[in-house]
Amino acid sequence: MLAMHFGMNGSLQFGRGDEPEPTYTRLRLRFAGGDCLAYINPRRLGGIALCTSIEGFVSRVGLGLDVLDDAFDLRAFTAVLAGGKRDVKSVLMDQRLMAGIGNIYSDEILFQARIQPRTVARSIGGERAARLFRSIHETLETAIRCGAGSERYAERLPKGFLLPQRHRSGHCPRCGTMLTTCKVSARTSYYCPHCQPD
Repeated sequence: MLAMHFGMNGSLQFGRGDEPEPTYTRLRLRFAGGDCLAYINPRRLGGIALCTSIEGFVSRVGLGLDVLDDAFDLRAFTAVLAGGKRDVKSVLMDQRLMAGIGNIYSDEILFQARIQPRTVARSIGGERAARLFRSIHETLETAIRCGAGSERYAERLPKGFLLPQRHRSGHCPRCGTMLTTCKVSARTSYYCPHCQPD
């Protein structure tokens, strides 16, 4: 079994064996019928590993529950937030607490929930926590449905998403305010100071 981590902008590309190898291909699997599957990773932030079982891999690398797993419900999410003395963005990206949210999608999730990235996690409760939990599901499920798993495909996301505007001169897709950046866990975060005041 292969475990693949895509980093910030990795992807898979399916094609014919006689086609040129895609740029930044790190691994190319050739199938008996002549088709190929390329693992593409421009920034080399991802990786590939062999594993004997999903459970063994998850245990070995210390991953928390997948955020889209039915077992990771609102109650489990609220408990993670309540134990978080750090900012909410760092908690969302901590793969030991919950698996599946990286830097760019944490920005999108927080934007959709109207929560500022530096908000202390344990200060988020009640309806705000429920709204953030819904935002995780709605954002990731939309990205999966649109095939926008990395920043390379942000343009596939619906109007009203932050990621297509997540750049130095980007503007809020809701109100038009210029986006602001801050450093959270040594990662650049983008947010709207008007729509995400706290």
